[in-house]
Amino acid sequence: FFEENGFLVIKDLCDPKKLFCPPPEKTGKYIWWGKEIDQFRYFEDEEQVNGSLARYWYPQYRKIHSDVRKIIEEAIGRKLYNTYYYDRYYYPGQQLIKHTDRPACEISVSVHISTNIKEDWPIYFKTPDKFTDITKKQLVKKGENVSVKLKQGDGVIYKGCERPHWRDNMPGLFEEMIGDEVFYYH
Repeated sequence: FFEENGFLVIKDLCDPKKLFCPPPEKTGKYIWWGKEIDQFRYFEDEEQVNGSLARYWYPQYRKIHSDVRKIIEEAIGRKLYNTYYYDRYYYPGQQLIKHTDRPACEISVSVHISTNIKEDWPIYFKTPDKFTDITKKQLVKKGENVSVKLKQGDGVIYKGCERPHWRDNMPGLFEEMIGDEVFYYH
């Protein structure tokens, strides 16, 4: 399924309790350069999803990153190497624009860690187009946009550089987050 469609859902990929932590007070981008919690650089803007909060190499996830990699290796039958990891908090109204990833994301995984919105908020993937032969001259079937809904602890493995992926606007209004911390975290 993974080779043919470019993505694969794994139920209960990891314990979301091991990943969850409350969001920092300020949105933006945090990049850890060391193993200690205070060894990071902060940037006001998170370029990919404006207004969200993203953390790269957050120390709490260091061991979990390797543990998840081993599960993915077994699921897809390939040897993988750790490149990087990050988490992002989305807020109402935000979206992830349709895109493919940079080379370090050849095989990616998104894990649903936590949410306090009541409805599912899917991630979408475009499956590959099918051709008659390797020359790709005659299209047999156009790829489809597939909606993937994850429960907490579930993950979706995908070919990040090959499969376009995105999220529509998160349900709710941005104003709702004030005082109630409305977010979706992966």
